[in-house]
Amino acid sequence: MTLQAIRNRTVYVVAGLSLIVLAAVALIAALNAQAGNHDELEIIGPADAEIFAQGNTFPDDFRAEYRLKFGEPDDTGAGQSSDAPPLQAGGRETFERMVNDGSGIYIGTLTFAPEEDGEIGGVDWHTHPGPFVVAVVEGALTVTWSHDCEPRTYEAGEAFVDLGEQVHKAENFADEETVVYFSVLGVPEGEPITNVVTGDDDFEEPC
Repeated sequence: MTLQAIRNRTVYVVAGLSLIVLAAVALIAALNAQAGNHDELEIIGPADAEIFAQGNTFPDDFRAEYRLKFGEPDDTGAGQSSDAPPLQAGGRETFERMVNDGSGIYIGTLTFAPEEDGEIGGVDWHTHPGPFVVAVVEGALTVTWSHDCEPRTYEAGEAFVDLGEQVHKAENFADEETVVYFSVLGVPEGEPITNVVTGDDDFEEPC
């Protein structure tokens, strides 16, 4: 195995481990958090956010490369179910993002209200300054990315990676609250973790 191949494999392993560690930290923080110790963050749309850690920096030299191939949505727009056959990688577009400095970590939870009187809990078309790792712990969250405009529904017990750069929206069509834990890397100091673009002058509805 060449030195370059070893380096590439190391990058992939580090990126994969970082996702697992961040998701685990988010879960532990959520379970151990005490009321009254969190900063509230208002998200546009019927969703509430609670932040357990914000703006943390890496004193170590940390880099990660993310590579993502979306699973194929089914006819109902639902994500891959646990009893479905494995998805085939052929023909699916690969999305990549390199994080050269992951400092500016946010870890928290989002609660999306159920649909009521035609009002859907969620976040309208938006981007993020850094990659998100999201674990759905209650209900179900439907995410639509602009590259194919196909809704994908992630249910409790499932997770997904949001690289942040592609415009997308997240909605709760369930008849109950949807709760997710999230961790995000690389948020510049003073910037929001979510940039809603719906109201921008040059914004065009992608789907």
